[in-house]
Amino acid sequence: VCLSKASVELVEDSPNFAQLIEQQIGASLALEADRGCLRGKGVGNEIPGVACWPGVQAIDMGTNGAVLDGYDEMSRAYTKIQNVNGPSDGISVLAAPRTLGDLDRFKDGDGQPLRGPESWQLMKKYPTNQIPTNLVHGNTSDNSEVYVGDFSSLLIAMRTSLMLEISRVAADGSGSAFSNMQVWI
Repeated sequence: VCLSKASVELVEDSPNFAQLIEQQIGASLALEADRGCLRGKGVGNEIPGVACWPGVQAIDMGTNGAVLDGYDEMSRAYTKIQNVNGPSDGISVLAAPRTLGDLDRFKDGDGQPLRGPESWQLMKKYPTNQIPTNLVHGNTSDNSEVYVGDFSSLLIAMRTSLMLEISRVAADGSGSAFSNMQVWI
């Protein structure tokens, strides 16, 4: 659920306002669904994400985190999946663009790009800005997460389609649409 406010003048003078606001709210809700599916804590109205799902395996990078300096952790994650009879095909890596960029720029001692082990080559890579790069871990605050798995079974179901409810009389503790000459969506 989200709340957006616009002036009555904007709503009345913009012929494509309804289409634009529906697209923007839909895109925003989709990003939140992505974030929740990965990192949601499952508390209150928040959906439980992959990170807090029972039985999900993790690799801790130490007290203060660690800088990725090769593909070892990705290979370990792939191996953890294999150790529980997971598939070898269809494994994907979901990570912040910064992380995937760092992995992409690894070089050998001669300055040549590293290809990575076979397990890394088999995995599909998907960047997402819904994985933060400012997580606190120990004494550091620039950590991130990487999700490795078979996400073909991850299902997001929407009970109803996006529905906009528009009001000129809605109110909350900060005022009302009517008194502020607004339309609340």
